Amino acid sequence: PRRAGLSTFSLECGYHEAQRRPINGMTIADRKENSAMLTEKLADFTTHDSFPWNNPLVQNTDASKAWMNGSTWVIDTAENPDAGVGGTRQFDHYSECAKYPQTEKKNDVKTMTAALPALNGDETIGIAESTPEGAQGWFYGTWEGAYWLDDFLKRWEEGFRPEEAWIRIFAGWWEFSDNARQTPVTDTERRFIDETLTEEER
Repeated sequence: PRRAGLSTFSLECGYHEAQRRPINGMTIADRKENSAMLTEKLADFTTHDSFPWNNPLVQNTDASKAWMNGSTWVIDTAENPDAGVGGTRQFDHYSECAKYPQTEKKNDVKTMTAALPALNGDETIGIAESTPEGAQGWFYGTWEGAYWLDDFLKRWEEGFRPEEAWIRIFAGWWEFSDNARQTPVTDTERRFIDETLTEEER
C-alpha cells in the first residue's frame, strides 16, 4: 500500500526480532534516498521504544546499526549490484522490490539470487514489500508463486513442511481510512465515473 507505512511496519518487525535475540538483519531498498530514510527509522525506533530492552545502539563499522545484545543491521540499496551478497542473516527486508533496477548490470533477479541464500536457519524471516510496478520482474514472479495464508495453513496442517515459502499479503489502498471518502459515491457520480473510464482504467 502506497504511503501507508508498509516499509516502516516491515522494518519494525525486524527491529523487534533484533531486540528479542541477537540477529543479523538487512534491508535492501530500491533507492539510496530510501535506504537513508530507513537507516534513520532504526535509530528512531531505539530512541522512542518504551519497552525496557536495555539494548542501546553501539558503534559498529561493519553495520548501519548495531545494538549491545550483538544484533546488527545493514541497509543497502538495489542500486548496488552486490547488495545482500555474503554473510548469514536471520531477517531480510526487501523494500519496494518491484521497483528494483531491471537492467543488465543492476538486476532485481540477480540481487535477490545473491541475497536470499544468506537467510540461514529455522528462525529466519524475509519480507518483500512493494507497490506494484508492472507484470514483470522478481517481485511479480514471486507473488505469482506464493501461497495465500489460508492455503498455506491448510497445507501445513496436512503435513506440508517446505524448506522455504512465500506468503502473499495484499493490502489495497482503499482499505485504509485516510484514502477513503467520508461520504459514499452518489448515483450521479457513479454514472459519470462509468461513462468516463478509459480502456486502461476498465
